[in-house]
Formats: sequence, C-alpha cells, structure tokens
Amino acid sequence: MKVVHICNLPLAEGHPDRGRIVTHPGRWVLNLALAQRAHAGLDARLVVQVPGASRDYDCEVEGVPVRYVAAPNRLRSATLFFFDVRRLRRAVLAWEPDVVHAHGTEDAYALAAQACGRPSVITAQGCFFIINREMPPKKIDRPKKWSKVNRFKNSYFS
Repeated sequence: MKVVHICNLPLAEGHPDRGRIVTHPGRWVLNLALAQRAHAGLDARLVVQVPGASRDYDCEVEGVPVRYVAAPNRLRSATLFFFDVRRLRRAVLAWEPDVVHAHGTEDAYALAAQACGRPSVITAQGCFFIINREMPPKKIDRPKKWSKVNRFKNSYFS
C-alpha cells in the first residue's frame, strides 16, 4: 500500500535552495515514514511545499522518496490556497497513492489531500482552544489570540 504524506520537512542536503530558505525544522513525519516502511510494509513518501523555492526538487532522504514543491512566497492565502492545492494535488497524484495523509490544517495540506479524490487522513496539530484549557496562556499571548478566532471553539472538539 502506498501512502503519501503532505507535510513539513527540512530541506534535503542537495536542495538548490538549501541555505537560502529556512523551512520547518521538524522531521517527525520523516520518522513516521521510516517506521511505516520498516515495520508496516507501507510504501511511504513525502510531499513538502516550499514557499520561495526556485524549483521543484525530487530526492530521497534516508531512503524515503521526497518531492519538494516550489510555491510563491507571497499572496497564497489571498487565493484561498487555490494554486497551492493544485500544485500539491498534482505532486501527490503523480505517485498514485492508495492513501493521502495531510499533516496540519494551517496551510493547503488538508485541502490538497481532500482534492486528490483518494482516501485521506487529516491530522490537526496545535488546536489552541484545547491546549489553552490545560495550559492557560498569559494575558498577552499568541495562543490566546488563536483560540479566539477558532471557529470550532464551541463544536464537538470542546
């Protein structure tokens, strides 16, 4: 079974924009893909959008195929991520996955996973309206602001 993760990942060693662009430092989705390949027999692959990159870039990171997708660095949200969804969808479907796993809802990842027309899993991280109940934020704090704008505050997540 082939699963494609739409996620964040640091730029690979050979990426042409490495050193010029700073991306998300976490590699936990790469670790997940490594475990899926080693222990579950899944063919796990990663698609990573890179705002400001000069071009798309395909490589392997520790044996896991990774496709870095270049995106404009500005005005992406002004189009409601329409063009991001198209770019990501095209990159994901080129690998003909059985399942698409979107890691995060703050960007176009969840929208792209749903647009692929394949079974999809969406992982939501950083739900401040839940986190703030357990760890109340300071009087002036970014998580406090984000919990106020969250539309799901009074939904079944509460």
